[in-house]
Amino acid sequence: MPSYPSMWGLALALCMGFSLLARLWKGFLLPAILVSLFMAYGVYDTGSDPNFLSAVESEFGGYYQLNGYLSALIIGLMPILFSLCKRKSN
Repeated sequence: MPSYPSMWGLALALCMGFSLLARLWKGFLLPAILVSLFMAYGVYDTGSDPNFLSAVESEFGGYYQLNGYLSALIIGLMPILFSLCKRKSN
């Protein structure tokens, strides 16, 4: 299981990369959303087994799943918001 800093570090790196690419070409929104959904499914899959979930929560705390879902959400949400921003043309 990734620690909080590695979970958020990966999410922010993917978020920045997909956001910059989606700003250049809107076709990169689909991979960003797919990666976000796969990461959210991974968090869901972790919580689907009660024994495994209790072991994870005893090691990382009760907010581990919430942090997992939020980090997956920003991977898909921020590129959408960046692609909606208008670019300045000189």
